[in-house]
Amino acid sequence: MAAPVVFSGASLLSAVLWLAGYTAAGYAGLALTTLPGTWLTLVWLPSGIGLAAVWALGARIGLPLVALGSLLINASGIFAARPPAVSVPEALLLLVAVAALDTVQTAVAARLWGLCGPSGLRGDPRQTAPLPSSGSCLTWSLPIYGRFALAALAGPALTCWALVLLAHASGYAPAADTAGLLSETVMLTVADALGIVLVVPALAGLLRGLASARGHWALGEDVGSALGYGLLALVPVGLALEVPEALALLAPMVALALLRHRLLGVALASLFAALSVMVLAVHGVFPGDGDADVSLDRLNLIILCLTLTLLLLGVACEQMHQERQLLADRVALRTHELSEALAMAERMGQTDLLTGLGNRRALQDCLMHEAAVASRRPGGEDPDLSLVVVNLDGFRRLNEQYGAALGDRVLVAAAEALSHLCRGTDTLFRSSAGEFTLVCRSTPEDGAAVLARKLAAAVSALSLPVQEPRAESDLPAFLAGLTGATDLTVPQGERIRLSACFGIAALRSGEDWEHWQRRADEALQEARSEGVGRIRTG
Repeated sequence: MAAPVVFSGASLLSAVLWLAGYTAAGYAGLALTTLPGTWLTLVWLPSGIGLAAVWALGARIGLPLVALGSLLINASGIFAARPPAVSVPEALLLLVAVAALDTVQTAVAARLWGLCGPSGLRGDPRQTAPLPSSGSCLTWSLPIYGRFALAALAGPALTCWALVLLAHASGYAPAADTAGLLSETVMLTVADALGIVLVVPALAGLLRGLASARGHWALGEDVGSALGYGLLALVPVGLALEVPEALALLAPMVALALLRHRLLGVALASLFAALSVMVLAVHGVFPGDGDADVSLDRLNLIILCLTLTLLLLGVACEQMHQERQLLADRVALRTHELSEALAMAERMGQTDLLTGLGNRRALQDCLMHEAAVASRRPGGEDPDLSLVVVNLDGFRRLNEQYGAALGDRVLVAAAEALSHLCRGTDTLFRSSAGEFTLVCRSTPEDGAAVLARKLAAAVSALSLPVQEPRAESDLPAFLAGLTGATDLTVPQGERIRLSACFGIAALRSGEDWEHWQRRADEALQEARSEGVGRIRTG
């Protein structure tokens, strides 16, 4: 199933733009068909635009737009041409009936063409039947031709026949014989069928894949420009036919040109001036024919200019809204990237790059947090929270003798061995060069001592091959190289074994984190003073 093309997600402004286009098309037909001797008959435009609106926005939005647009288009004509014998309520009833017939015609055409989904007009507009991918009819299949013929002829034929009968029955048209009714019905049917045949495929090819994509409102501006240039072309035609009001067709193009230069106030002022001149002309201020039909034609021309200009204003405003939204999205993206970068920098500032464990800063934050939480415990009992400080025996001497590369491998291996024995509630940190600190939650001092013995066994089980050259002289390796010493040897198969001393301290009630850490360090120093592989509590 092909998804429908939607102007900016079928928003309120999108619906207003479609309504303005539908109304402008109707008044274009009313205004231009009154020019003496002209062949510019545009009464077929609204029917095609209404069906395209159902395709683009869905039946739930498109059909109400057709009904409202029909009310706007026919209101001026019905009330201006109302015979004395027809009351205002009767005219309102006729106006509603005409709008209902236009809506029914669009609904029938949409249903026959399969634009409203398998469940009918109330179906999901996104579940539409496949439409031709372009405005060309040459690639359509026979089923599409069949649906298109039904949509183009059946709906308009029924509704136009009802419309003509209604106009004659209401007294708006003189009584006519059957031949006259048939002639009017055929004319309206052909006009509406032309609208469906010409407009819908053209809009389908023009809008498919563009109008629903974000940032493609330049297409709307191009359509507005095409309307403006078309109006400019009609100005000399109207002047040649001695219709001076055709100069009002310049107003939408002037407004669009001003809008492109972000001169919204000037555009509105020029539009107001043009409409003021037209209103004065309708009221006979300027020399001209004061006939009522001519005044109605001028009024239709005014409304056409107004609706076209509002359509262009809407397109321009939507385009500016899209630009602002795009800028806001870019700002939000950059803000998100900056936040992630700051969070990454914060994590890097609390992480040991070699082992991936938390560093001394992270350890201090953890101790402050745990001590603060423990201080709020009721009853004054000692919290089951212990600190285990691990120091690798002889790490500094090993690092100096074998080099930093071996020292790094020792630290990584020791971190992996210690992490393997840590429980889910424990947190391991690398607190200094060869020192690790383990925060044991829900663990009393004797439990921490048991864990320390397991950790000591795991460290003692480590055996790493020596892959760095060892200097056998008393000089450091770099000094031996400078003096030309040749007593650097690379022991073959030599391995080193590790051991560690442990200092343990359990947090006492009311104790701050600094004193707690100091007791653990003192216990570690006591263990180191007694030899290698010792465990002491503080």
